[in-house]
Amino acid sequence: MLVPVILLFLQAQYWHGEAGGISRNPAHYKIRVGSNSIHEGGWLHDVKKIVIHPRYHVLTFNIALVKTASVFSQEVTPVIIVGVIPMMEQGEEVPDGANVQVTGWGLTQEQTWPKVLQMIEVQTVNWQTCVYELDPFVITKEMMCAGVAEPDKTGFYEGDWGVPLVYNGKLAGLSNYFYRRRGVQKFFYPTQSYTKVSAFRNWIAETIQNMTSHF
Repeated sequence: MLVPVILLFLQAQYWHGEAGGISRNPAHYKIRVGSNSIHEGGWLHDVKKIVIHPRYHVLTFNIALVKTASVFSQEVTPVIIVGVIPMMEQGEEVPDGANVQVTGWGLTQEQTWPKVLQMIEVQTVNWQTCVYELDPFVITKEMMCAGVAEPDKTGFYEGDWGVPLVYNGKLAGLSNYFYRRRGVQKFFYPTQSYTKVSAFRNWIAETIQNMTSHF
């Protein structure tokens, strides 16, 4: 049996061409599913369509939907592919100080690019604290923050744009940006910004309905 439609969530900045001249042509991309390796295993799917949030501007409303040209088989479980794990409901909040998981293939502290998916547990940060910590950058109510206090660790890093933040098995956020204050060592980003998925559930539902009706 096949899953009829698959949509993946990423940050809009990547597809908007503001991350190093990235192409917005779906034909230039493939999605690998069912594997924790970035180069092998699982299945490759062509990308059919990329939908960027209509209110996207630089770092706000930083979310996009990616639709594959073919369906995924049930062999791809919710544990393996983030695109099919449950999402937070509209308006649902993650408590301050909650343990959350972030995964990605971004640059490591050793300045290497991992071949296998990496995971780190971080803690959510109070919104007002985040506003202070990330000043002068804008933190809106459509964002949430998380970080790690240990000086030898960080959450997401270069190459981890749009990676998922998961709370209690639900997709809660997408990595947005980090900011390093002067005098702070390069790899230490105690507070990082994420797009809050629960702020976009209605838009996601409407977009999925429109995309599936024209599948």
